[in-house]
Amino acid sequence: MVVKKNQYIDLLKGISCIIVICLHCPFPGVVGDGIIYGLRFSVPVFFMISGYFSYSKSEDWIIDKARYILKLLIFTELFYCIWRFIQGCLFEGNTVHQILKENVINKNLIQVLFCGTLFNGTLWYLYAMFWTWIIIWFFRKRNLLNKMFFLVPLLLIIQIFGRYYVQNNYDINRLVILFRNAITFGLPFTMLGIWIAKNKEELLQKISVPCNLCMVLVGFLLIVVEFFVVGQYMDTHISTVIIVVGLFLYAVRQNKEVSKYLKVFIRIGSVWYVWIYLLHIFVMEVLKVLYRVLQIEDNILGQYVFPILVCIVSCIIAELIIRLINYFNSNGRK
Repeated sequence: MVVKKNQYIDLLKGISCIIVICLHCPFPGVVGDGIIYGLRFSVPVFFMISGYFSYSKSEDWIIDKARYILKLLIFTELFYCIWRFIQGCLFEGNTVHQILKENVINKNLIQVLFCGTLFNGTLWYLYAMFWTWIIIWFFRKRNLLNKMFFLVPLLLIIQIFGRYYVQNNYDINRLVILFRNAITFGLPFTMLGIWIAKNKEELLQKISVPCNLCMVLVGFLLIVVEFFVVGQYMDTHISTVIIVVGLFLYAVRQNKEVSKYLKVFIRIGSVWYVWIYLLHIFVMEVLKVLYRVLQIEDNILGQYVFPILVCIVSCIIAELIIRLINYFNSNGRK
């Protein structure tokens, strides 16, 4: 029997992908601040979905995913290495040594190996995903996975309350790697996805659709409370965990077609998302150069249009890359 693909999971991935762009390339003013503070569920969603689908797979599948992530890492670091030299030398007037000093020489390479990154700070996700797959593979290989679910609440407590403590007592810009890595970020959300896959039927029976939607609503209302209590942005809040689980359970339980008006998000979540993630920073920086040339970087309308342009151009480039890959693959099989 052919299992019908769940379009709602792809929809959730597609929406999360667009939110990632809006986090890195925010709208101006209150709109941008609201997205940055309130829509933190996007990256946890990707880890959770990865864990969910890994549950029924073999150890070989998991190690293949790690190899795939490693290839993406190498390609993307090389791509942004070239782009940083072009950007630094042509647009900023830096020397080769200055660029190397900023991006390589001054960095702890052991730290980079485990937490990322050299030429693009947003690539920490790929480093975290790679090492998360290695850890999950090790747990599976040693038959430890079912014994390690206790780590999920423990690591989430470290992620949320540890981040709050460090952020208020130390330089978070220097220590942010403590909270953007495989252990404190990737592992809890990936294992949460695995746990949901393992207990799917029981969870969907106990948590009705109204209860599921209430969970999401409570999570978003809690954002407001956290804003007044905490008063500062963090990668993960308590509300983030509630929203992620609520949205994901809602997506998992769906078996119907998504509205045709949302098909573009299905395309993003199922086909384009990898290339959008890898290249949206490049697109953003190229468009910033274009804005400077056209002298519209201070135009308020242009600032609101900017993130939308980054999304559109990133999607177009992703589609062109996919078509190019399919073309070469089809010719290679002839």
